[in-house]
Amino acid sequence: MQAEAIREPRRWAYMKLLHGKHVNPLHLMSMLQREQEKRQWELIRRMCKATGSVAVGARLLTRRQREKYAANRVREGNHTFYLFDRKYCPADIGIRIDLQSQEDVQL
Repeated sequence: MQAEAIREPRRWAYMKLLHGKHVNPLHLMSMLQREQEKRQWELIRRMCKATGSVAVGARLLTRRQREKYAANRVREGNHTFYLFDRKYCPADIGIRIDLQSQEDVQL
């Protein structure tokens, strides 16, 4: 039977040190970055669910739409989103995304 891989960075580093093995700092850093990004995505999803809005990734919009809806822009790390109310989403945005899906974040 194969041992289950540890995905939590701090626990992974602790287990490595506990067994006397070297902890690669670059690998640990990338694990911590992935964990932080997961937390950010979850926060954005919960925020959208609580406010009844949908976050649309900037790459789904044209340059003119990004200029038109600049007031709706939200930056999170390296990602840029545009927030729209789910019930009153503009028609030019609604045709680009699937409003019927249960996803609150459209990339």
